[in-house]
Amino acid sequence: MTKITTQKIKILLGVLLFSVVYCNGNTVSNTNTDTANKPQAEININEFIAAHKSDENIKVLDVRESNEYASGHVPKAKPAPLSEIKNSANIEKLIPFSKEDKIYVICRSGKRSMAALQIMRGFGYSNSVSVRGGTLAWIDAGNEIEK
Repeated sequence: MTKITTQKIKILLGVLLFSVVYCNGNTVSNTNTDTANKPQAEININEFIAAHKSDENIKVLDVRESNEYASGHVPKAKPAPLSEIKNSANIEKLIPFSKEDKIYVICRSGKRSMAALQIMRGFGYSNSVSVRGGTLAWIDAGNEIEK
């Protein structure tokens, strides 16, 4: 059996600490700071419902395809299909809201809205949030849709 000395323990702890602190080139403090400074990416359906009820000028962007939007959407939602957002070099033409606006991005269930959100944030729409659960959660909560 190998005897583990205090020196070996110190070396192992040093290697472990080094790998944790400098993993992927980031220090622990940078990682914590980056996370703390990131804007909220997603809200739950109850937060969205409360915002929708309290703000008559709410900005809602529906990123489902045109036929899905036409079949029924959250009131006040404006269409901007994710497929068009992905393929546009200038999404400002697709999004009818200002980059400074708080925009609630919604889709069917929440996956496409998160994808759209990442693209939008890359174009400077930093106040935007994705609605977790999407239009299905809106309907499941007993809310009406527009056609």
